[in-house]
Amino acid sequence: MNKFIKIFKRIANAVNRRSRQCKAPYGKVYFRARSVVALPVTLSVTLAVLLSLMCLFALFFLAGCGQGIVTDENGGQAQPQSEQASSADEQIIKDGSTVSKNAESSPDTNGPSGTESLSTEPLSSDTVLIKTDESDAGNTGSKTETANVSEGKELKILPAPPAINLHIILGPEYAQENQVCFYRVMADVSGEPFPAMSFSKDDSNDAWGPNIAQINLIKDESYTLRCEASNSQGATAAEIKLVWVDNPAGQQENSNGEQLAPEIFVDYTDSANFLVDVNLTMQQVSVLYKETIIKTMPCSGGKPETPTPQGVYTTNQKIYYAWIPKFAQGAFYWTRFYGPYLFHSVPYDASGNMMAEELNKMGTPASHGCVRLLLEDAKWFYETLPLGIKVSIHN
Repeated sequence: MNKFIKIFKRIANAVNRRSRQCKAPYGKVYFRARSVVALPVTLSVTLAVLLSLMCLFALFFLAGCGQGIVTDENGGQAQPQSEQASSADEQIIKDGSTVSKNAESSPDTNGPSGTESLSTEPLSSDTVLIKTDESDAGNTGSKTETANVSEGKELKILPAPPAINLHIILGPEYAQENQVCFYRVMADVSGEPFPAMSFSKDDSNDAWGPNIAQINLIKDESYTLRCEASNSQGATAAEIKLVWVDNPAGQQENSNGEQLAPEIFVDYTDSANFLVDVNLTMQQVSVLYKETIIKTMPCSGGKPETPTPQGVYTTNQKIYYAWIPKFAQGAFYWTRFYGPYLFHSVPYDASGNMMAEELNKMGTPASHGCVRLLLEDAKWFYETLPLGIKVSIHN
């Protein structure tokens, strides 16, 4: 490059000297020669700098790649070690595919490396993740694996029309001195989607659940219970006939062995003829039918600091059992008459045992505002009396 520049300088000097000697207009050639020399010099320097930078970049790039590449046993290029380390520390779930995490360094019978194979099969709607604990001789610990429902086969839920099976789960049972015979009937309903169902009658007002109905019968009465169910696939119905059955052990006799006729006939389907009278002074509950007392029961009303509200109310809900965390107590046979105030049995503890100390308080103010009854009385009140009965509470 320097030789090239010197040659051009010599040519320029020769032209300059010649122009001075001749004093001719050829002196302009000097300046043009200088311009011709300056242009290739600039371009040459720029190209040299660029070539040097490219050589340095190529050297550093090849050196860095040579350190990160690992050659496998067959002479091929394996994955860089840094990427292997990061993939071993992560479990990725992306785009509907699962990648299982490499196993720990604990021994495994699956292979000498002690790692689980990666699974990149897409998750279908029927695939579930199952966590299993393994305690084989050569494999301890737990792992997560994917499995399909029904042993690898897709589980398809097919629509089905409703079906009903009615059967008696209790009865005939008797109440109110054998004047009432009642049955409880359960409906086994199936279908897809699950059908909506209803009974033609339920004297318990859904107290036993949506698929159990109670039917109360009076002397020589019968009733055909009908259950209907429907879904998007269709509708169906089933019926069962319930009849009055005399209680063979239900005849009452006086001291002379003479049979006693019932004093009054009670229709337990008509709530308008009933009245429940709660006397807080006497701690006594009286049930009246057409202004005639048919049953009296001892009770325990609210304590002075948690009194039972006085007034006239109406029964409106039944609950078989409930646990009250606030008081650490439970009870059976609840019948609501006003807000948080109900008739119910003597309290039970968390183990399901009747609380003897509370039972001993029966007949005295002892509750948190509800009206407590003996277990058998609460059961009779719950099972026999319909909802919608007036309740009068007073001193």
